Amino acid sequence: MPVINNVTQKMMKFPSYIFNKRKYKKDNDIIFERRFFGGILKTQKRIAGFKLKLMGIPIFSCKDREYRTIKLFGIPIFVKERRSQFNKYLFDQIIEKSQKVYGKHIVADDVFIIRHNIGETILYLCELLEWAKRKNSERPLFIVWRERDIPLFKLFLGDDNRVVFIEIAQSDINCFLRQDLMLESIRIHAPTFQIAESMKAKYISTQNINFADHILQSMHLEEWTNRRDPTPSARALNEAESLLQILHIKKPFVLLCPEAVSIKSLPDEFWLRIAESLTSSGYDVIINSYYEANNNSKFKTYHICCPDIDVLYALACKSKRIISMASGLGVLLSICDVPADLVYTDLKNKHIGYSADFCRQIYSVHSMPWNSTKVVMEHVATKNYDDLAKKILTRNI
Repeated sequence: MPVINNVTQKMMKFPSYIFNKRKYKKDNDIIFERRFFGGILKTQKRIAGFKLKLMGIPIFSCKDREYRTIKLFGIPIFVKERRSQFNKYLFDQIIEKSQKVYGKHIVADDVFIIRHNIGETILYLCELLEWAKRKNSERPLFIVWRERDIPLFKLFLGDDNRVVFIEIAQSDINCFLRQDLMLESIRIHAPTFQIAESMKAKYISTQNINFADHILQSMHLEEWTNRRDPTPSARALNEAESLLQILHIKKPFVLLCPEAVSIKSLPDEFWLRIAESLTSSGYDVIINSYYEANNNSKFKTYHICCPDIDVLYALACKSKRIISMASGLGVLLSICDVPADLVYTDLKNKHIGYSADFCRQIYSVHSMPWNSTKVVMEHVATKNYDDLAKKILTRNI
């Protein structure tokens, strides 16, 4: 019988060896990968490109930037300019969405595209309607260009039908919307191209800049209005409650968010020390993880989840405490009025070159008018992770 079981197990593994697929994040993009024969042959697909690899070597690729470039064995065999194609696609999509929102033959006068990831986007969403007023827009459209950001927009704007989804690759936004664009009578606003580089340059000359003020100025507004509180829908609240039941959370819990797109990660040992100490203090620990902790056996004794961002926000509001990387998600969680600790590390992008301390100076959530050090404490990571963990764990809340 054991022999039969071993054979059966090998037969079950065999199909996955021939073919398997996965989805993962890289450079803030979702990549769909298909692997054949143990990865000897693989395809990688993203919004703005495709690769076919043989034994890790690209044999065919198609990449969309300012030009569509097709390569065979690394040699370009086709190159075509894409601006006119992009403009036509965007114009056609705006016409279609305008008529769904405003009626037949009626076109939006202003289109607002927030080009950034979560952190900056939150600040724009807080003032989006004021921004449209300042532009004297009578028929605005607010574009969501990544489907996974729809729940984030709904957190701030509810079911406003002027929020519409048009799929656009982030690389296309950076290529073709480096400044505001006019398509016939439609004004398209997508400010703060290369925001990190721009703020760094201004800091060198003035040393008096932060991301909140920079974003406010980009909308030509003089001051922040009253905070627009994120409001999870009834569905998001119910899903958060269901998640607590599925995870069997019965004690007060702390939410850990160890992953970040733009800044460097902290060692697993840091988060394990935090989790172990909180557990011994009588808390349950929930770890929000898209990929890393889910595939890390070190974290298997803790509760791991990765809900949509509106559900995560609802979950965070129920927590006793939040400990997070100082990422865009950390910016969002800093305004849910739960004690939060945010940890800054060096920026991953070497070209921009922000140190952890510089990140805190520029991106401190205390530059937003709604946060206080009583609720949110910020930390700059050093190589002494034990001291950092101790400082967080002994914080007087």
